Amino acid sequence: MDANLLACNASTNAVGQVFNVATGHRFDLKETFHILKKLTGYSAEVQYAPERTGDVKHSLADISKAEKYLGYKPTVNFEQGLQQTVAWYRSQTQAAKV
Repeated sequence: MDANLLACNASTNAVGQVFNVATGHRFDLKETFHILKKLTGYSAEVQYAPERTGDVKHSLADISKAEKYLGYKPTVNFEQGLQQTVAWYRSQTQAAKV
């Protein structure tokens, strides 16, 4: 959300640009799974399968353009962001039950 608000006030140099918005640190799928497992209480284990065409092996969002044009700096780390996302989804589930 911070990046969206920054984009609203960005200079005209940012118009039409595409920006990566992330933490600027690499997390693989296995790490992400274990963090989500901890945050959600999920108890199943990973099931590995053969690699598929198009599978992304490595991903790291380069946020340097967002930093340059928007002044973007991450305000939460990856785990905190996932924790906030899980909390939001849980609140939506609870609200839908009411």
